[in-house]
Amino acid sequence: FKNEIFFNDYEIKNFEIKFKNLIKTNFVIVNPHTRIEFTPNKGWGVENFQKLMDISDFNWCQVGNKNDRKLNNVNYYLDLNLRELFYLVSEAKFLVSNEGYLNHIASSFEKKIYVIKPGIVPKEYFSYKNTIAIERDPPIECSPCYLKTPCLKKERYCMTDIKPEKAKLF
Repeated sequence: FKNEIFFNDYEIKNFEIKFKNLIKTNFVIVNPHTRIEFTPNKGWGVENFQKLMDISDFNWCQVGNKNDRKLNNVNYYLDLNLRELFYLVSEAKFLVSNEGYLNHIASSFEKKIYVIKPGIVPKEYFSYKNTIAIERDPPIECSPCYLKTPCLKKERYCMTDIKPEKAKLF
């Protein structure tokens, strides 16, 4: 399965003008936030994403909502409309995020995306050929848990045991 998104010539011209300074660089998209309406067990934590930014030498571009907590030392492209976001994904070197919508958008353009895999579902549920899951190794025995309620353990080991230093981004 592959998602598809297309741009018309008018959109491409406008996006090239709007994002000309960013497009000239070899940028990487990151979104450290995740929606928790379905389950509170998905997010890796903004602090972990910040550590990953700090130890990685990339031109980071944070996308998301204007009220999201902002990472340090990144470029911000917040509150983009969907078409703008699609275009940035199409031009990015690669992406890093929690499991969610960016993974599906990235599949449209066959862009490599590193997804922090939550323990709530198997990676087969969200994997495309361009998806690289970063997960606890070895997987925790209670994964996948499919919990819609908070984790029953002392902490969410499926996520807290994933250390930024171990997340290999190439």
